[in-house]
Amino acid sequence: SSKTRMVGDASTAETQARTRRVLTYVFDTCLRLLHPFMPYVTEILYQQLPRKDDALMISQWPQMDDTPLCTDEAAVEQYSALQSLVRAIRNARAEYQVEPGKKIAANVVVADAALRAALENEAAVVSLLGRVEESSLTFAESGAMDGSEAAHLIVADGLEAFLPLADLVDPVKEAKRLTKQFDKLEKDVVGLEKRLGSSGFLKKASEEVVAETKQQLDEKKERLSTIQKSLDALKQLA
Repeated sequence: SSKTRMVGDASTAETQARTRRVLTYVFDTCLRLLHPFMPYVTEILYQQLPRKDDALMISQWPQMDDTPLCTDEAAVEQYSALQSLVRAIRNARAEYQVEPGKKIAANVVVADAALRAALENEAAVVSLLGRVEESSLTFAESGAMDGSEAAHLIVADGLEAFLPLADLVDPVKEAKRLTKQFDKLEKDVVGLEKRLGSSGFLKKASEEVVAETKQQLDEKKERLSTIQKSLDALKQLA
């Protein structure tokens, strides 16, 4: 998220300076902790920081006193929600094999007003990391898109996202891919049903093998049903 604060459209001299201070502090502390294990490279990097110390090897080791660090619990929860939202969008993009450079739309539903405001403030981060078109990124208290028109992502309790399927898939290519999977699964189901309908198999196979075969059949039938629903949804998009 530091990228949007440094070079984003909403970036200002004040936010850039504050971001540099935070990044410098974090990097400085990391170098001190890594120095015993990577002395040479950390020393070289340390010398590039804007500071007055002579050498990293004689600098003070990061210390924790008896006073606990100040922690903004609300900020931690909000940032965790931001991470989860971006992760869910990226996972959906990967699942639907969306081209890396293609930006998509997203409708984010957030029940909590404070969290919704915090996420709206980080819209540039969601856009950058999730490859979402910022002008097509919306945040609302409620509302949902038709399941046949959008991928529904349940990110967390009170936090959901809807990604239009038209942005995620090429209906024709996706239909071909799913049809191929459907045909293969259908053959597998027929084979398993034939095996379970054979008296010879039921007599010779152990109870564990029979149970495992039935489980495989149930799983494949469930996947068939899921693929059929996806194909029906794609027909509406085509």
